[in-house]
Amino acid sequence: MKDSDTSLQVLMVQLASQAVLPTLVTSGPQLPTGWVRLTTFSSRALGTVVPVQGFLSVGPFNEDGDLSVALSLGITWNGFSQNNLLGFPVPGIDLRALPSRVIGKNARPSDIRPMVLSVFADAYINAQNVIWESLTFIKDEYSDLPFYITGMGLGAPIAQICSLDFKSGNVGPNKQDPPAQLAEGYTFSTPAFTNIEFQAFYNSLITNKNMPAQYAISAATPSIRADFFPLNDGYFALGAIQYISNLVLPKYDVPWWNRSDVYYLKQLGGEPINNLAIPVSFSNLPNGFSQNMAFVLSLLTAATYQLAQHPESLIKLNIAPYTPYKTIGDGTSFATIFQSLDSVVVAFRGTISFKEYYTYNCQSIFANVSFIEDPGAVVHAGTEAIYNLPINNSTTTLSAALIAELKTIAPGKKLYITGHDIGGAVASLAAMDYAMSKYGFDVTALYTFGSTLFSNIIFRNYFNDEVGAYSYQLLRLNDRLSNAIERLGYFSLANQITVNGRLEIEESTFHSLAGYINLLNPSGSSSISQKDSDSESL
Repeated sequence: MKDSDTSLQVLMVQLASQAVLPTLVTSGPQLPTGWVRLTTFSSRALGTVVPVQGFLSVGPFNEDGDLSVALSLGITWNGFSQNNLLGFPVPGIDLRALPSRVIGKNARPSDIRPMVLSVFADAYINAQNVIWESLTFIKDEYSDLPFYITGMGLGAPIAQICSLDFKSGNVGPNKQDPPAQLAEGYTFSTPAFTNIEFQAFYNSLITNKNMPAQYAISAATPSIRADFFPLNDGYFALGAIQYISNLVLPKYDVPWWNRSDVYYLKQLGGEPINNLAIPVSFSNLPNGFSQNMAFVLSLLTAATYQLAQHPESLIKLNIAPYTPYKTIGDGTSFATIFQSLDSVVVAFRGTISFKEYYTYNCQSIFANVSFIEDPGAVVHAGTEAIYNLPINNSTTTLSAALIAELKTIAPGKKLYITGHDIGGAVASLAAMDYAMSKYGFDVTALYTFGSTLFSNIIFRNYFNDEVGAYSYQLLRLNDRLSNAIERLGYFSLANQITVNGRLEIEESTFHSLAGYINLLNPSGSSSISQKDSDSESL
């Protein structure tokens, strides 16, 4: 399969990124110059089935101004989290076959055995009607235009399934005809989600010209990866994986930036929208908070991400006077201990790959903790699972390994606990454990950045009594991930500090640790933008 056109990739990532926004249905997409929205749609959540949303638009796809139609499909992060409570499904129930009405009316029994992750199969089948109905908004003058399908992140598998559903010879649920001029498909940051049989079946359709080429663009080169969300993790990718030549690894090597809309757009040669930067300010500041300390700890958390994603590389950030003491994890580090002459820092990272995100962030049932006797004090099971993760297939857990190290190096020193995303939740859980269990060292302060919720109201009350005096939970005003599971019975902890301000370039979730770092920088965030985060060509 030949490489796709870079300028078309730039256009498609702009369209795909809009389909994942939680404001899409209410506010519509922000479209490239010359493009017009035809319709916006969303399927309804059905029990544990994730809703799909999208929009149909028309506009120029080349320098000559020739028109095309594009179908952009997405799943919001909140929608995925709120409808997946048990984490990654166990083998045996993780895969399901797509029905013949999607695979093709002439599908053989052997073609149906290939399977895809059930979460995406169920989501697409539930959304199939509204996706096909969107075609009714294509005016007659647009009916013979090239028709592109695109998606990004969680929406990318939906786009790849839709390309299969729309191939020539298929019909819609109400006997609709598929697009007359179905063009190649483009997806970005695409998780692997099929078994090897489905991969072979899907790619054979492309090879045999039964469906157009499908390009999965990844922020990576053949030798190094920036975006780890698409890791295979035992599953298989569809279409032709397209690497980005001249990829620049960001200074802040953190996942929610590396998989973001603007990072992909910039690496492909596009220009993100520039905002008027607004300097940082804080709401609800408690006593004891230090912006300088928050900035330092955000850098150490970023270094923890880098050590997990690129353990062979030197830390690129200025983290003096701290140096790494030890990384701890299950083959990839989830926590790093840093130390200076008078201080120790434990930094927890959030999830990196799709499978980690699905396994831990989406394991949203409640679990008990060993250090509180009250059975009513429960926490997010995914957070507890990371804290008690077995280390390197041994009986030693992450929490036990950390406590053993801290008993040696932390007494007599200041001890800071920090983390981002679900790593912030794990940091808060650790701080509570250390406060309740009296291991011989005391926590000086807890700082978290965009921490996911993990506490029920009873645990929160214990936490606020024991840790609240030195807890600083920083949350950007528009962070769209932190409170994703609030409606499931999870509560914020003391002391929640709202981080106001805006960067020149913003990624769409406002959750990236890079955004927190740039705003917290005491040198003055008004002149800082996330475009300064790209530093190293590969």
